[in-house]
Amino acid sequence: MDRDAPRDSSDDVLTGTGEGEGRVGAGPIGAGPIAAGSIAIVGMACRFPGADDIAAFWRLLEDGRNTVQEGVPGSGVGRIGALFPEDTGQIEACRFGAYLEGIDRFDASFFRISPVEAELLDPQQRLLLETSWRALEDAGI
Repeated sequence: MDRDAPRDSSDDVLTGTGEGEGRVGAGPIGAGPIAAGSIAIVGMACRFPGADDIAAFWRLLEDGRNTVQEGVPGSGVGRIGALFPEDTGQIEACRFGAYLEGIDRFDASFFRISPVEAELLDPQQRLLLETSWRALEDAGI
């Protein structure tokens, strides 16, 4: 290698060759070079209807189960009728859905969020916080 010529060291990082070999970019001992474009998944988490974690989601997939059910979450008799007093907009498909359980059990104090702010948070933001935390725990961070 010509020491005076400028070179791109990113190739070393991606392939595990050159001066970077054995350090950044080198895979586990005996694994060979890391392919360009490779990614590493260090932590995973999910929450789906009928599956609160990855193991439960995998079992759901293996069993071929369907979590779509008839009914509306928190529904009482005639709830759809209250939303659509006349039959406009009310269709047969409104009876079916897949819903997360325990969505109301967000631990605001764990995330240092005031009760008032937690009440105003979008449920999707609360799910993102909880699931991100689980992914970090899964990664050992």
